[in-house]
Amino acid sequence: MMSLPAPPITGRPFVASLLQTRRAASLGMFTRATRPTTVCMTFALEGDADLLRLVYENDSPEPCLIARAVFAMVGEENASSGHVPADSAGSPVAWRAVTFANGGTDAPPPVVTAGDVGHVVLPGIRGSQLKSYTFSDWIRVPTVPPTRGGEMRYVQVRTLFEGPGRIMWAAGDRAAWVAASRGRAAHGFVCNGDATRGAEPVVPAGADLFIAPAAIQYYGRVPGSTVLAVGDSIVSGYMTSGNLNGWAHQACAALSSATFPVILCNSGWAGQASPEFYLRGLADIEAFRPQVVTINVMSTNDGLLTAPMLDIAWSRAMDLAQFALMRGAVPVLVGPTPYNLLPPDAERHRLSIVARLNSVVEAGSLLGVDMDTAVATGDPPAQRHWRPEFDCGDGLHPNDAGAAAMARAIVPVLKRALVLG
Repeated sequence: MMSLPAPPITGRPFVASLLQTRRAASLGMFTRATRPTTVCMTFALEGDADLLRLVYENDSPEPCLIARAVFAMVGEENASSGHVPADSAGSPVAWRAVTFANGGTDAPPPVVTAGDVGHVVLPGIRGSQLKSYTFSDWIRVPTVPPTRGGEMRYVQVRTLFEGPGRIMWAAGDRAAWVAASRGRAAHGFVCNGDATRGAEPVVPAGADLFIAPAAIQYYGRVPGSTVLAVGDSIVSGYMTSGNLNGWAHQACAALSSATFPVILCNSGWAGQASPEFYLRGLADIEAFRPQVVTINVMSTNDGLLTAPMLDIAWSRAMDLAQFALMRGAVPVLVGPTPYNLLPPDAERHRLSIVARLNSVVEAGSLLGVDMDTAVATGDPPAQRHWRPEFDCGDGLHPNDAGAAAMARAIVPVLKRALVLG
């Protein structure tokens, strides 16, 4: 865990509430920046920041050039009127340059670089890497009043990409996400050319869930915690409102307050099996230093669910829990949810993992939650199914109500973890 910098910085490092996931949605796609392209982003901060930095990521073998980036601390989300920075009273706020004098490396505070290097190359991934990270310099920021009648603060960022690199985006339902976001509606859009030097971009119609940078890390002026959620599409929120209103988002939003922000760093990704989210979890724990890590112990994406395969998935989850402990985080194991179409043998193996999780939790070895108790109907030896009111319709993913039931189940466990973290 990052050591606490010297005063006046207080608190521990957080990750901004970037939508519900650091990649706008589980339906992730990419657009190639074949010409100079500016990504305009808005991020929600659940606490007043004292020191922050931008975190960019790349999961392509191709490097990507950031030619320039600027940011502004704002008091309003400003989602409907373009991307004009203003404070909570509506007065204009000036853009500030983002620097990369540290060469994009992970330099901890209190190293605050006053250099003027405004560009950086996001390196491509190599070998078994799932993504590479690039960090801006730490930047001191003034206190910002929250939104009128609310608790949120916002950061607007514009990033100019040049060259053939890729920009993450997702074809999501922005209106549905904003409605479900509980004030945490971070989102972005892309425009052609350089919009980092004062020109106001035109907000395009259609899908605008672009993500760059991937996250903002900041030191808050009050204590708080980051919860890293590792898993598949059920973690990311696929099939909920805007594909973003999953249990992790709902649970962290329910726990968060102005005096103790609980901020979600969602590492869920649709279609990932346990080998992928194990590697992604290792990288994200190292990069983001969360206080709590929730870990899916298996996934129906693992393929044919046999006893040997699930033994390996369980072993990966235990390894990830141990790594989290080594990095100062509290691991929380999350049990598998039903899949209505599983054959009887596969369901028997799934239930064996549920029993193994419950045994570990009852022994007091690790924290965890049996999600079957929250959303499933039927008892062994009968196959468990999603309760109809919680099923999105595919027999595999929860709807908003199902995600809410899962959130209610894990909130008491997260409360214990936050005390320990």
